[in-house]
Amino acid sequence: MTRTSVYAFRDDMKNSIEQISELLNSDIDFDLNDMLRLVYHCYNINQNHPYISILQSYCFKLTQKGLTDSDQKSIRKILEHFILFPKPSTE
Repeated sequence: MTRTSVYAFRDDMKNSIEQISELLNSDIDFDLNDMLRLVYHCYNINQNHPYISILQSYCFKLTQKGLTDSDQKSIRKILEHFILFPKPSTE
């Protein structure tokens, strides 16, 4: 990786963290668009993070039968942990 690409990667990661934080700070219920954005931004931060597959399963559940209030709270908890403890990719 060149020095420029490292800075671009850091900027992308910082932007993704900010986007996730904005969604967390809003009081809205997550719709499919929000969920897909969350998965995308989590993937931007760390492609192999186990929370991505959990969020993908919530996306599937949302499209099949919708999310309950308990699901919404769980998603927020997952994202709070993800933001507090992001594990950068080793690549």
